Amino acid sequence: MLFMIGNCLLFAMVVGSSMKVLAQHSADNVEFERNLSQTSKFLKNQSVDSELVLRVRKYLEETYNN
Repeated sequence: MLFMIGNCLLFAMVVGSSMKVLAQHSADNVEFERNLSQTSKFLKNQSVDSELVLRVRKYLEETYNN
């Protein structure tokens, strides 16, 4: 009986830790998307060619994902 309670507590800790990691990743992703949007707006306001804006976005997305 005590062994089962210990296992339940361990499982709850693992699930809780996993949820915390996922929540942090989600927050980081939201911040990245916001920064990416602001960068694109800045480049467009500076009259940067739309093809270059797309290339910059692609570069930033690739470096963020790796």
